[in-house]
Amino acid sequence: MSWPDVFPTFSEEQLDDYYDHASPAEKAEQEEWYGIERIMNPRPETREIVSISLFWKPVQSGTGDYPEPTREILINAVELGFADRYNPWDHYIAPLLDHTPAILEKNPHLSVRVHLAKDLEFLADELTAAGCEVALMKSSSIKQAPGSLWRFLPLSEKGKTITVTDTDRLAQIESDLARSRMLEATEVGTWRVPVPNDLDHELKVCYIPFIDCQFGVKGGLLEVDELLRAGLGSGPRCVSRLL
Repeated sequence: MSWPDVFPTFSEEQLDDYYDHASPAEKAEQEEWYGIERIMNPRPETREIVSISLFWKPVQSGTGDYPEPTREILINAVELGFADRYNPWDHYIAPLLDHTPAILEKNPHLSVRVHLAKDLEFLADELTAAGCEVALMKSSSIKQAPGSLWRFLPLSEKGKTITVTDTDRLAQIESDLARSRMLEATEVGTWRVPVPNDLDHELKVCYIPFIDCQFGVKGGLLEVDELLRAGLGSGPRCVSRLL
């Protein structure tokens, strides 16, 4: 049994097919979803990137849309009934503001890059003041996607080591950075963690290609932005290409 027998893959032929047949309108739509409007507090000299997505959309498919975000709504989302899991300010935004300065002090050659949804642009000044490199996106995200996939965009940057995480894991980022730095001395291109799932109320470790909030990669292995655009633009395929 080979890898493609278990996990769907996205072939070079499918990528070529997208570029050959996608309409200008479809390509413009993909650019809107994954395009970066501008970079604030750019740190091009850094050798390491901690890559994060920051957006505010419902996770559960049955949840209604949230209102246009404001700082007050994000702080009081639970009380206002606009949080289906966690309070967004406490769980996702405060960790960036609280932990980034200490992370950068300990790791001066690192960038904490936040891919910030367009409708959260009002947070940009606070994030850059904390030291974050902010990639303001053209999109506010539709639902969980494409926002959750923005954190993959730096994987195409050659000469960089990228650690992908969630904001609520920043307090534990040093152990993940240590794993990523080990890649530099090896021929291994990525690290990832096993994923525990609760199956029939029995905790088991199930293998999946990677979990999108805890893995590291040597940059430049593939053109992620092209794969994301073509993967969605070519229909409901799962892009789980080998890193």
